[in-house]
Amino acid sequence: QQYKPKSKTAVQRINLKDLILFTSHLQMFTESGISILEALDSISEHAPSQTIKLFSKDLSQQIKSGKTLSEAIDNYSEIVGKVYVALIRAGEDSGSLTTTLSYLTNLLKKQYDLKGKIIQMSIYPTILIAIMIVMYFAFGGFIFPKIIDAYNIEVSEIPKLALFYTMSVSFIFKTWILWIFALITGWIFTTKVIGIKNIKSSIETFCMKVPVLSDCVRYVSLSHYMSVLYVAYESGVMINLALRLAEDTITNPVLSKRAKNVIT
Repeated sequence: QQYKPKSKTAVQRINLKDLILFTSHLQMFTESGISILEALDSISEHAPSQTIKLFSKDLSQQIKSGKTLSEAIDNYSEIVGKVYVALIRAGEDSGSLTTTLSYLTNLLKKQYDLKGKIIQMSIYPTILIAIMIVMYFAFGGFIFPKIIDAYNIEVSEIPKLALFYTMSVSFIFKTWILWIFALITGWIFTTKVIGIKNIKSSIETFCMKVPVLSDCVRYVSLSHYMSVLYVAYESGVMINLALRLAEDTITNPVLSKRAKNVIT
């Protein structure tokens, strides 16, 4: 019977900062000659984050049940990412797990820095969009109606575009509960639909046909592919196995097929 993580319901997500902390601690322990099992037990006991404690404890329990570290972490591939799992597997297969963990820590830190820069860059356009939305409802819901009432402007004299603008804002104000419900329902429905394997595969295939978007998908997939391939090959893994480990990181069906062709 396949082992099911006891704490998987508790660890729904691991933020990037916690994952960096876990990986760096695991790297330091293995570098000191401490076994993976002892390292995980120590991390679960002394980690400052409850998420790391549950994550480390669960990995330890899986290893005690007979799994390798990569097999245990593979249960969390949706949380930590396929690249993380593939790099751990490459480190285990090559016998250079400590070096791989060090590389992985640096990779996660760069990702964290990049994420911070993206957030900083998105603050200004977010503020502009928020101001535009506020102005849209302020003018359509308050300012324009006040001007119309103050000057006793007849409905027939109001430009059609302005009339449509004020009426649409008024309609949104009167039915705001329905709009919120529709947005929440639409978000949940879209998330569920995208999660269906066949639909997700169709969307990813379609993305490869969109000029600019396809370049972005290729860039991200290739960066993941080359990262795993570099670590595996540098660690002495045979090229065929290194290519298979790297191929596991690609989720796009079009690019995955091409990666399989490289192996064959």
